[in-house]
Amino acid sequence: MNPCKALLISALVSLTGTNAEACSCTACACNPDWESQGLASGSGLRYDLRLDTSTQDQMRSGTGVASPWPAAGHEAELYTRNRVVTASLDYSQSSAWGLNLQLPYIRRTHATDGVNGVGIDDGTSRGEGLGDVRLVARYQGFSEAHDTGLQIGLKLPTGG
Repeated sequence: MNPCKALLISALVSLTGTNAEACSCTACACNPDWESQGLASGSGLRYDLRLDTSTQDQMRSGTGVASPWPAAGHEAELYTRNRVVTASLDYSQSSAWGLNLQLPYIRRTHATDGVNGVGIDDGTSRGEGLGDVRLVARYQGFSEAHDTGLQIGLKLPTGG
């Protein structure tokens, strides 16, 4: 799926009358608030469509920059681009109990500076498809404010 098309679909879905929040980051939760992670704090059925993007184009070692592998005859990494569109359905029986189903669609492009080392993208690979489906159950009833909870989930190996 084209990232622009996914963003357009996400924007259209958000206009359908429900409150929506978004968080964009790579492989981590940027905000510990339940709703910013696609989990509801009230009862009922909710949906969420989210686009996360990342481009990794700089070799790192700790907090510093690392030089690419300098050995002749070996390729050096140029970049890895990840685009993940995640569709989520969330059902909450009450403000304490809920269940969340997440279906990610992943598109990844990786390029290397082939064995010639001339600074061009001569070793590109692309892959896209359904990622691993996640099913997360939660309990948020440890306090009256429902701000403390527990999550338990399954990650189903559906991705390729």
